[in-house]
Amino acid sequence: MRNLDPYFDALCRVPMRGVIVTSRSSSHEFDFVSRFFCPIFGINEDPVTGSAHCCIGPYWAKRLNKEKFVPIRLPSAAASCAYASMETGYISQARQ
Repeated sequence: MRNLDPYFDALCRVPMRGVIVTSRSSSHEFDFVSRFFCPIFGINEDPVTGSAHCCIGPYWAKRLNKEKFVPIRLPSAAASCAYASMETGYISQARQ
């Protein structure tokens, strides 16, 4: 994930707000990692990715069978604590 080098010209042609790339973390400190690219808006990579975690949080909650998990945003390596409601599918976040 850290070495991912997107082709931003191609991403600009994707008819979406942005592209989220995520995977399970190889570190025991974190549950998953993510990166969010939105060059169509002049931001090649969003280092905060809060809205991206709201999108992928329910996926990881179900996949990990957890209601509380710790994602990490790359390349900034900023961690946050996320809480997902398995019942409603909503997610909330708090910074660590």
